[in-house]
Amino acid sequence: MELKKALTDCWDTPPHLIHRVLALWGEIDLDPCSSDTSLVPATVKLGKRENGLSANWSRYGKRVYVNPPYDQKTLDLTASLCHDEARFYGCQIILLCPVKSDQEWFQRSLFHADAVCFIRGRVKYGADDKKHGAFFSSCLFYWGEEAGRFVEVFASLGWSKALNGSMRVEASNSSAARSILAR
Repeated sequence: MELKKALTDCWDTPPHLIHRVLALWGEIDLDPCSSDTSLVPATVKLGKRENGLSANWSRYGKRVYVNPPYDQKTLDLTASLCHDEARFYGCQIILLCPVKSDQEWFQRSLFHADAVCFIRGRVKYGADDKKHGAFFSSCLFYWGEEAGRFVEVFASLGWSKALNGSMRVEASNSSAARSILAR
């Protein structure tokens, strides 16, 4: 049996998730992975033409919402950028991505993020609420100082937790985890 490959790696954020991001922040300063069909009301939208994944996100503001293309290379790069922009430039970042717990970028994100929300069910990407859900599970990672507030806003969507270093403590006891997370 042959597995079907997605027709696209780009999945537009649905309105109900955008509303929650706005409930947390009030506004979004930057969407570095915007598209012509994106509904994200960011002050600055960078798409493929502007190569938002090569920009210094903090120069556009501190609240960054990221829904990147879901190919392996882009997810790996994006996870690293989220951590670096939060740690070195003080950005608050929300990353919407597929759950890929077997991937190093996902494990690094779980280790470095300040909170996570594993979304119950399948997200219906795009503006049309009648669309079928994605064929994969999705989650939101959060980097920033408002992890508790993030959990409050997103908890009704699925299992949400402020990590507050708990993953870092658990991982520090495993040499295999240390080698993955050091990259």
